[in-house]
Amino acid sequence: MERVRLVMLVENTTCCEQLTPEHGLAVYIEAGEVRGLYDTGNANPPLLVQNAGKLGVELDGLDWVAISHGHNDHGGGIGDLLTYISRPVVMHLGSGALNKKYSRKPNKPLEDKFLLLSKAEMQDKGGRLQEHAAGCSELSPGIYYFGPSPMLDPYELIPERHVIATANPGELVQDDFNDERTLALDTGDGIIIITGCAHRGVINIIRQVQELFPGKGIRAVLGGFHLMDQEDTVINYIADELLKLEVGAVGLAHCTGARGMELLGARLGAKSFHFSTGVEVVFSPGSSGIEVRPVLD
Repeated sequence: MERVRLVMLVENTTCCEQLTPEHGLAVYIEAGEVRGLYDTGNANPPLLVQNAGKLGVELDGLDWVAISHGHNDHGGGIGDLLTYISRPVVMHLGSGALNKKYSRKPNKPLEDKFLLLSKAEMQDKGGRLQEHAAGCSELSPGIYYFGPSPMLDPYELIPERHVIATANPGELVQDDFNDERTLALDTGDGIIIITGCAHRGVINIIRQVQELFPGKGIRAVLGGFHLMDQEDTVINYIADELLKLEVGAVGLAHCTGARGMELLGARLGAKSFHFSTGVEVVFSPGSSGIEVRPVLD
């Protein structure tokens, strides 16, 4: 694969004052001539288009959009994006991403987490939806969309507060995030993994990648690791596993959480960095290293 450039368009924090952060995630991807977008950020407010413009990223030229899972902080910006772009675009979703998802916490109202637009509304706005069953699909040469990852690690558990509506009116069950899909970019010099929230576990995801691409090293793992609800012992365990798995670089973002970033950063040292709004990461062919820098001065 040719040079790969990733730009964080939406994340909880920002590296420069010209950009606005929000609780969400959206990663722009350039891989040779391919232009893709993984997640679209939140809808309140919709910052994807605004931040992209300030960063010099032209969203109207996207080859595809891939959604990590059916939560509104990852797909809430779909409507704003489809309104902005001038032509239809292929949108990839895991099967079940359009189901009604909620967060249920003690003594608090049920919180809507589902995508704001229906399938019909997305199609009316120019989204050419492709829903993916379990497995691995190649979106562009060397770029793969896969999941759900088998939950084999006993430390990586989905918090009980995540629930999903069933076909029975009023019934809610724990969400197993079977709709969760991850990106893997095969650079020829190793695999780059981009996660949305890694609800099913970042270590589980890495191990699935090792099965999908045997013999290839993990050049980087970037995105949300969903460690906000985890105890320090679990976070430290994950840090140790990342070291054992010889992951080249770790870009921490979004739902990794402040404590997760603190502990992972301490354990991983120079291998880790904060992948915040406005940061670009460049992978050049023939090199094992990466460049991490703000797009704007």
